[in-house]
Amino acid sequence: MKNKEDFVVKRGNDNFTFEDVLNKYNEIKEEINDKQSEKDGYEKLKDEEVNESSSELSFKEQLEIYELINGTIKYDDPKKFGIDLRTLRGRVNWVFGRVYDYYGTLDELNDAKNRKNYLLEEVITFDNFSNGDNECFKHFLVKTDDELICADCGATTKDYDLTKEELKFLMECAERQGLILKDAKKEDIPLIKVLIEEDNFSKMLRIREYQENNEDYLTNAEEEWLTEGSQMTVMNVNVRNAHRLDIGDFFREELCQRLHRRYISEAKAKRLLDEVEKELENVKKMDSLWFKDLMIEECKVAKYEILLLAGRHIPTLYEDAETEEEKIAFIKAYYNLSNRNIRSYSNYFNTKDDVYNFDCLTADSDINNKILEMKVRR
Repeated sequence: MKNKEDFVVKRGNDNFTFEDVLNKYNEIKEEINDKQSEKDGYEKLKDEEVNESSSELSFKEQLEIYELINGTIKYDDPKKFGIDLRTLRGRVNWVFGRVYDYYGTLDELNDAKNRKNYLLEEVITFDNFSNGDNECFKHFLVKTDDELICADCGATTKDYDLTKEELKFLMECAERQGLILKDAKKEDIPLIKVLIEEDNFSKMLRIREYQENNEDYLTNAEEEWLTEGSQMTVMNVNVRNAHRLDIGDFFREELCQRLHRRYISEAKAKRLLDEVEKELENVKKMDSLWFKDLMIEECKVAKYEILLLAGRHIPTLYEDAETEEEKIAFIKAYYNLSNRNIRSYSNYFNTKDDVYNFDCLTADSDINNKILEMKVRR
């Protein structure tokens, strides 16, 4: 088992243990609950009806008068009503006892929340959360009922001896630090791995392009949503869209177009498929040549590329492939169109924007695992 103390940030002479941090977190959480209860009590008083026949001011009346005086002092002339409101507020301070208690409670509640967030964000770290030698630059964590697992490097909290309370605490820390893909499930890890590799490769091409043009990468990265925070947002959107496309609620024409999922019309797809079929028949009639099988495979791959460009349902295309050769052809077609670099060298797209915007996504784990195998082999 790995040591959970690796999650604790070490600063100077601090000797806080993981247990110390969790105990402090629980203390602060209890304090927040107490202050929240006090705040809720005052909020109820604010909503009570005013008894105008009473000689005493209600909490609601005290608060309204206090906020009227303070608002006038802050945003208007303090002597607007012919009297110095600053002086008046000091002379009638005794009237606002419960108001001061209310604002004090709000300050204490905010302070406790800030201390809690500091623990979640600054005292606990996932920098040492790794899977042996398979480390990653940034974690993309997927949360299950009993585990946190990094979709990139494969690190898992199951390698640590954690209680349910400790695991729940770590999950809250990871969420607060923006490390959890909220829309992802464990079954989505193959999809996330494919998206990470595609993103890393695209980033490498961008950096090379900036260097060739003597442009600053960091400045452009901010503008093109390539920063760490935006990467997580984009990844969440891609995972969500992959599922929606698979389910079919985005299969309607206008929604497919919005996601750049359907690039060519059915009429154009039919024409291209007819051309591929004719080419395939001609190849089959050829005398036995060493490249004949390769040309037959290329025709089959082209057929699936056309169907993908026409926005056909991706899991269904794979399921309907009757032979192993057809499944391999489909995987190659999907690989070609899901990879932005390969798309850029195809003859299907008219502009760079078309290459960039076309979405070829599926959450199907079998397909994505096959894509990962291809990437390893290449």
